[in-house]
Amino acid sequence: MSQTSPDFPAQQLADKNAGKTMGLAFILWFFLGVFGAHRFYLGRYISGACFVIFWLLVVGAFLTVNFSSLHWAIFLAGFMALWYLGDLIWLVIVFSSGTIGKKS
Repeated sequence: MSQTSPDFPAQQLADKNAGKTMGLAFILWFFLGVFGAHRFYLGRYISGACFVIFWLLVVGAFLTVNFSSLHWAIFLAGFMALWYLGDLIWLVIVFSSGTIGKKS
């Protein structure tokens, strides 16, 4: 398959994630999801790093509890909670679409 093919990125992602299991991805999401472990496991390093950075911002804002940062902490915590729960749906969609977990 040539690199100019429109399917090249999808094929490359499928090859990289061949053999990844949905069960382990869900376990990582449930126990270490706030650190983006499931995204690192599935090769989504940038969004996994964003998870870590955003949660560090949330924790930092709560640790420096003052009224000027509290509203930002609540906003970021709500945003991250939605992203965390959205990843549950994302995991189901990604594994059911066949781009992850299938060995070719």
